[in-house]
Amino acid sequence: MSAIAVPITVASAADLNRGLRDGGLAQSGGADMIEWRVDQLAVQDTGPDTVESLVRQSPLPCILTCRSADEGGAFVGTEAERVGLIDQLASRDAIPAYVDIEYGRWIASSDLQDATAHIRERGAKIILSAHDFGGRPEKLDDIFASIDSAAGSDVTKVAWLAHQVEDVSICAEKLRHRSRDTIALCMGAPGLVTRVFAGAWGGLVTFAALTEDSGSAPGQPTLEEMVGPYRVRTIDAETALQPVFRQGDTRAENGALREAGENAVALALGRVPDEKAALEELRVIVENR
Repeated sequence: MSAIAVPITVASAADLNRGLRDGGLAQSGGADMIEWRVDQLAVQDTGPDTVESLVRQSPLPCILTCRSADEGGAFVGTEAERVGLIDQLASRDAIPAYVDIEYGRWIASSDLQDATAHIRERGAKIILSAHDFGGRPEKLDDIFASIDSAAGSDVTKVAWLAHQVEDVSICAEKLRHRSRDTIALCMGAPGLVTRVFAGAWGGLVTFAALTEDSGSAPGQPTLEEMVGPYRVRTIDAETALQPVFRQGDTRAENGALREAGENAVALALGRVPDEKAALEELRVIVENR
């Protein structure tokens, strides 16, 4: 079963208490982890101290992410500022469970590699990640292979925008044939399957927004949807997928499945050109565990 992580953005020192409150709501709502998104804090004078407070007071194990703007985040500072942030946490023994760094930035910066090595020695695990908000990367296999083989890291994370059901199939296969701890997810409407079934395919973590307007990626469901209507805690090798080819809520469909005692989950995946073909392809993807 994948851990459910809730991304929570903290943009300033004044936002600290709100962030910790939201972390408590994530905990009470059934999350396993919090992803502290601190993209804007690394460039502020009081930012590193605020990040340290988040790590120390986090109500759940946490992933620390300072995501660069070119991969969907808001960090526009220098690598020296990110290095300084990580080094301060390590030197003060404020160690998150995971630190997420973009592989492209990490491989190009020996200082960033040194900083992650330092905090890794003190107990943090390093996630090297790649994100494509335009679609499936042309050299997806190479991206996975490069991150998998990177010394000094523990987890491979790759996420891309899904435009078709084939993306779901590829994501599932990447998880099933992983060589180490892996997070593989698709964004967008068809990608919802990859978020809900991540645990059944062996994914380390899946992500869910605390509220509908606080997600960190397109198509990210809410925590309430994941643990409620989608029942991700009970998805197993026998769980069937009931795709709904429209946008919107599937509470009615999932309520009916639950009342009927069906081990199945209904997911709204948007419109597709050929519903019959998509239905068959999705059935094969989900059942080929």
